[in-house]
Amino acid sequence: MDNQHKGAAWLIKELWGFGQVPPEDNALTYAKAIMVCAYGDGGFSPEERAWVLGYFAALDYSEAFLAVLEQYDPADDAHKFAALVDHLALTAQPDTRLSLIYDGIRAASADKIIDAGELAAIKRLAALIDVSEETVDDIINAYITEVNAKMARIMLCFPAGMPF
Repeated sequence: MDNQHKGAAWLIKELWGFGQVPPEDNALTYAKAIMVCAYGDGGFSPEERAWVLGYFAALDYSEAFLAVLEQYDPADDAHKFAALVDHLALTAQPDTRLSLIYDGIRAASADKIIDAGELAAIKRLAALIDVSEETVDDIINAYITEVNAKMARIMLCFPAGMPF
């Protein structure tokens, strides 16, 4: 196993506790659904695209996989979200509904803003995959807690500012 594979295996275990990176056929629809959530405001910022590409690159998905995401326009599926989600339901193993909501929130916030359109897209996705609005709110609160903890850790470890 080369260093890239070792890094991806470490990351997926650190993030989700998985023993392996999910297969590309499952991950492509998952990535597209995340991108549609971030597009919920009618735009897909360079920071949002960079987040999605970086996430899947860090998980060692192929160049061909990443090229599809580089060219993908989430507007293509924004109005047929249900069909995209139906495909996800057919291909996703294990059940990734809640992590999809979480990653949709993370991608949508990559530009430092989750606006009403993005939140509506995330909630529309949640409804399509049978996740309650209360659970979405819980996931959002968990994300906010995580972001605050990260900032507190950074400030504690680097009180004089970022060294790199």
